[in-house]
Amino acid sequence: MAALAEQDKSASTASAPASAASSPARGELFSRTLRPSATRPFPLRRATPYATGAIRASCVLRRTFCSQIARIGQTADQRDSSAWSTGEPYREGVSGKALVGLVIAAALGGGCGQSATVHSTSSPRPAAQPEPVSKSGSGPMLLGRSEEGRPIVALRVGDPSGPRVLVFGCIHGDERAGIAVAHALERIHTVNDVWIVPNLNPDGSALGTRQDGRGVDLNANWSSQWQAGGSPWDVYYAGPRPFSERETRIAHALIVRIRPRVTIWYHQHMDVVWAFGASTAAGRIYARVAGMRLYHHHWLPGTATNWQNHHLPATAAFTVELPAGNLSQQQVQQHVSAVLSVAALARTRRGLGRT
Repeated sequence: MAALAEQDKSASTASAPASAASSPARGELFSRTLRPSATRPFPLRRATPYATGAIRASCVLRRTFCSQIARIGQTADQRDSSAWSTGEPYREGVSGKALVGLVIAAALGGGCGQSATVHSTSSPRPAAQPEPVSKSGSGPMLLGRSEEGRPIVALRVGDPSGPRVLVFGCIHGDERAGIAVAHALERIHTVNDVWIVPNLNPDGSALGTRQDGRGVDLNANWSSQWQAGGSPWDVYYAGPRPFSERETRIAHALIVRIRPRVTIWYHQHMDVVWAFGASTAAGRIYARVAGMRLYHHHWLPGTATNWQNHHLPATAAFTVELPAGNLSQQQVQQHVSAVLSVAALARTRRGLGRT
């Protein structure tokens, strides 16, 4: 009997580990149900009711907000880069990255049983219009954003059927006197079709530098006779390649799209009107009306006027080098009159090709 009892005890002891292995503890069972697998990443059915509800809510919120964040951020960034092509008026609002941040904040701040609401300062934009260019007087149009995300806008005044004149108030960030002329042009009444870009280099203006936010001279970054060399923040650094800068590409796209008869670029501090080739006649008229001297010399390598006069026949592009400092109100009005006088020359379609 003793031997039989010892045998039964041995058999019972030997079968205990197998029984324990086949019947895991409750905590281990719950942990195993949350372990991902190839066919069922999160098998929630065997978890406790409380864990099931919490995990299901977390997964739903995560999937919903991740998809919303991606869609909203992509839509806002694409809208910034292409809004000008549809002629939509520009309204200062929330960029794609900022909107993503608002959605995340709303998701974190709201409870599982509450809906999160995102409040945006931007107004709804109308659907894309079939018109190739926007109507005159429609307000600022967003052309794009600078390297650091600042808006670059254009305004259009006058008669859309008139000769087209394009004015850039500032391309070098430390030469901002032309912005006053650009703003004054926004208030004129004219039979010409006047497009105005007050500031092509908002990053340079904020930094107080000639270059853009990446240390490139935007007026040396065009492809005509572009010259390599130098380093970022050198005075005339032309960039790693032609049109490497976002601001240059924005201006190039606008010029190619609207094809202005006359383009005027404001600089400082030479106090001359720099014109050459086909732009000489227009530059001479501007200089006479504004009381400035005509500087008749070839365009510099890689400049906007060099590119325009080579690639856009029957048009004129010249530089107005304003004097140092700010312009008086009288000087601003003189330059507005000079712009309109050049536009009148374009309207007659005579003289733009003379040298």
